[in-house]
Amino acid sequence: MSLDAEVQSGAAKAAKEANNFAPLPKGNYEVTIAKGEVKLYEKGAYQGKRYINLQLRVIDSAPVGKGRVVFAKVPLFSNWKPSAKYPDGYPTNYAEFFLALGVSDEQVDAGRGLPGPQEFGGKRLSVYVTVRPADDYNDSDYNEVSRISAPKGGTPSAVAEVAGGDVWGTADAPAPAPAEPAGGSVWDTPSASPALQEAAASTQGF
Repeated sequence: MSLDAEVQSGAAKAAKEANNFAPLPKGNYEVTIAKGEVKLYEKGAYQGKRYINLQLRVIDSAPVGKGRVVFAKVPLFSNWKPSAKYPDGYPTNYAEFFLALGVSDEQVDAGRGLPGPQEFGGKRLSVYVTVRPADDYNDSDYNEVSRISAPKGGTPSAVAEVAGGDVWGTADAPAPAPAEPAGGSVWDTPSASPALQEAAASTQGF
């Protein structure tokens, strides 16, 4: 059965614009982990390798962006593929993420006995967020988490933006070597803790 509706001209465009949030300003944010799930890179140089897809929510006491959500990918291997500039492969954010959760150096280096996604919920982190320009996978500018660390404690303080600076008054963090984007839906695969028990099985060798 078909339906009729009362609409104003340009309803589709208005709906898209209403749901198209401007990116958060670059800077440091305190967040909590709202959701995490193990996924597989579905194409490109890292096809078949695992990563954790994180949904991070800016804390309610933040002066900027409270309640906003940003996403981060944490590869379950420690280094990207070797290159001329980085013969051993540029480090991924694997180690910094698990260290931020309080996992020991020994566990991180071994890649065994790591906490699974069911243990992430509500954990607090500090992240450095950058703004990336629109590309083949994003219709507009978007946020990218370039650094993850243990929570700083307290509430971040926004400062006046100055020429050449950013709203937090911090220097730009170096962006990690990009991974191939994974295809498919972001949150449609059930998480499985055993997938993390072999987290760094191929940490250095490709």
